[in-house]
Amino acid sequence: MPYSNTPFHPEKSYVNQIDIELTQANENFTILAKAFKNGDPSTGIVNYATISDTSSYATVAGALVNSNSNNSAIATILNSPLVIPYSQLIISNTQPSSPAIYTSWYNTDTNVLSYYDGQNWNKVDWTVWVQSDLWYQLGKLRINNGHLEVSNDGKNWFQVFPAMGRFVEVVADDNNSNDDFKKVYLAVGQGLILRGKNIARAVAVEPCMWKGSYYHTYAGEYWFGIYPSNTLIFDGVGAFNGGNRNTSKNFVPIQEQANEQNNWASFTIRVVNKKMITTSVGEGSGGGYASACVGYGSFPSNGYFLGKFTYEGKLVNVDYLSITREL
Repeated sequence: MPYSNTPFHPEKSYVNQIDIELTQANENFTILAKAFKNGDPSTGIVNYATISDTSSYATVAGALVNSNSNNSAIATILNSPLVIPYSQLIISNTQPSSPAIYTSWYNTDTNVLSYYDGQNWNKVDWTVWVQSDLWYQLGKLRINNGHLEVSNDGKNWFQVFPAMGRFVEVVADDNNSNDDFKKVYLAVGQGLILRGKNIARAVAVEPCMWKGSYYHTYAGEYWFGIYPSNTLIFDGVGAFNGGNRNTSKNFVPIQEQANEQNNWASFTIRVVNKKMITTSVGEGSGGGYASACVGYGSFPSNGYFLGKFTYEGKLVNVDYLSITREL
């Protein structure tokens, strides 16, 4: 018996009316109960619910379950990685144990990206936002046999990994070469966070633009910079507002910093026309006054990520750094 919006008809009478209408009412209750887990409205968990394809609220997924035998969490399709404020990205073929809420997990065996809602892992269709990326449209980003791959020159392709989160922190050991492959693809609007790390593991190909800030505790009155895509170059140039210009660096200068323990700056990075170009404003010289700087140098044709941070050729960690992709 199908569901009826009006099981009772007091305006007219007919044979067996009470039995027929009560039977219809009971059937209505049975149908409505199926909307809940195990047919029990007291669980407060809804079955058969449909999320709008324009929904952008990650928390909805955790409240919904499928109507399958084990009532596992619904596999949601989110159309933007920005719906989660912060996420740690774990790249592994084994499910993380004791994850923090909103942790991202990329399963390298299945090429599935999931995020943890505090109770369940929820699958995400990362291809939705990848295919709208400028890099994808320029042929520098592709999906190949389920892998996300990037190339700056169209010849050298590297597998990279998507993540949820407005800001993303890649779980990787900078001192372990087995983790060298862990590079995160960030959509426009996503940012990378470093804490006590040296490698900016964000994918970068031409063209791209970034804006960020950092703080570190490595003293020195000369140049802090970056090896673009971890490549030594020979044409790095840095100049600051005093007019001094330093050339022939093997890295791209970012900031001529202060010769004291605390150093910080706001900065930009652009990769255009085979160059990595930087601007910055931060603490300079002996400290206590601002220094505005520009820097540039070659970006390798096969480069594919931001790179490693350095002070005059020595790899150094940044205590804190955030950098957001703008293009």
